[in-house]
Amino acid sequence: MKNKIVKSTLQLIVYGFFAKILSMVARIITNRLIQEEGMGIFSLISPFMIFLITISQLGLPTAIAKLVASDLKNRKRYFIAAFVFGLILNIVIMVALIYTAPFIATNIIKNEKTLLPLYGLALFCPLVFISGILKGYCVGLKKVEITAMSQISEEVFRILFIVAAGSFFIVKGSEYGALLAMLGICVGEIFQSLYLLVANGKFIKNNIKPLIKIGLNVKDYQLASILSISIPLTLSRLISSIAYFVEPIILTNILLVQNMTPDEIALNYGRLSAYAMPLLFLPGFFANAFATVLLPNMAHALSLNHYKRARKFFIYLTLASLVVGTFFALIFYTFPSELLNLFFGNDNGADYVKYLAFPFILFYIEAPINNALYALSLDKKAFINSVAGSIVRVVCLLLFIPSMGVLGVGISTSISVVVIVSFGLSDVLRHLFWNNK
Repeated sequence: MKNKIVKSTLQLIVYGFFAKILSMVARIITNRLIQEEGMGIFSLISPFMIFLITISQLGLPTAIAKLVASDLKNRKRYFIAAFVFGLILNIVIMVALIYTAPFIATNIIKNEKTLLPLYGLALFCPLVFISGILKGYCVGLKKVEITAMSQISEEVFRILFIVAAGSFFIVKGSEYGALLAMLGICVGEIFQSLYLLVANGKFIKNNIKPLIKIGLNVKDYQLASILSISIPLTLSRLISSIAYFVEPIILTNILLVQNMTPDEIALNYGRLSAYAMPLLFLPGFFANAFATVLLPNMAHALSLNHYKRARKFFIYLTLASLVVGTFFALIFYTFPSELLNLFFGNDNGADYVKYLAFPFILFYIEAPINNALYALSLDKKAFINSVAGSIVRVVCLLLFIPSMGVLGVGISTSISVVVIVSFGLSDVLRHLFWNNK
C-alpha cells in the first residue's frame, strides 16, 4: 500500500506539474492577446467566479470523495444523488445569472465592460460542477492519476481554443477579450469532463441506466449523508469566497474616492491578480497533489480506526508540501522580475511577488490541513476557521487598502491564511494526535 500511495503522489505531482505549466502557457497567451485592460476586466469578475464555483459545486466533489473512499459498497448511490441534485441546482444558477448579469456589472462591480464575461460565467457554472463531481468520484476510488490527466486535457484544449478564436474576439474590444478568457476556461472544462467520462467508460456505462430509470430518492440514494458533509464544507468555502468577492468592490470604492478611474483600478488590480498572484499560486499544484492523496487515504484509515497510519499520512504529506512551498518562496523572492518576464513578457507585479513570497509559504499547507479536517469529519471546525479568516481578511482590506492600495489586498490575503492555517493545524493536532494516541 505504501508503494501505491507514493506512486499516486508522484504521478499527481508530475501530471500536476505539466498541467500547471500548460495553465501558465494558457494564461501567458491570453495575457498577451487581450493585454492588461482585458485581463483587468477579467480579474474584476474572478472573485465572483470563485463565489459561483463554491455555490455550483456545493462541496459535492469533496463529499463524494470522502464517502466513496469510506463506503465503496454504496458508491453508485452517492454519485447519482450528488449528480442529479447538483445538475438541477446549476441550471437554476445559470438562468439566474443570465438575468442578473446587467445589474451585477453596473451596480455591484461598477464596470459595464464586465457584462459579457459574466454571461460566459453563466455557462461555466454547470460545466465546472460536472467535471468536479467526476473528479470527486475518481479521488474516492483512489484513481487520482485520472484527475491529474484530465487537467492536462483541460489546459490543452483551452490553449487551442484561445489561439484559434483569439483574433475574432480581440479586435472587438477589451470586454470581448475578457469574454475570450472566460470561454477558454469553459472549453477546458468541457474537454476535462469528456476525458473523465472516457477514462471511466465502464463506470458511466453501468450508471447511465439507473440514472435514467430510477428517480432521485433521498432515502435510497443517501442524499442526506452527502449534504451533511457538503453543506458545512460549502458554508466554509462560501464565507471565504464572499470575502474574495467583496475584495474588488471594497478596492474599487476606496480608490474611486481617491480619484482613481475605473480603468486605472482595473489595470492596477490586474497586475496583482493576473501577474503576481498566478506566479505565487504556481506551487499550488504540489499542495493540491498532496491534499488529494491525503483525503481518501486518511479517511479510509480512520474508518478502520487506524489512527497511527492516518497520522503518518498527515505528517508526511503536510511536511512535503511545506518543504516544496519554502523552496518556491525562496525562488520567488530572489527572482521576481526574471520569472514574471519569463512567463508574461513583463515584470508587472514584481514588487507584489517580493512582498508576498514568504507569507505565502503557509498557503501551501492550507489544502492538506483542510482535507485532514474533512477526513476527521471536523467540517464545523473548518467552517469556523474559514469564518475567522474571512472576517480578518475583510477587516484588513478596509485597514490596508486606503494607505497601501492594491498591495493591501495581497497583505490581507496573507494574514487571513495565517489565521486559517493556525486554527486548522491546532484542530488536527488536538483530534488526531492528542485525543487518539
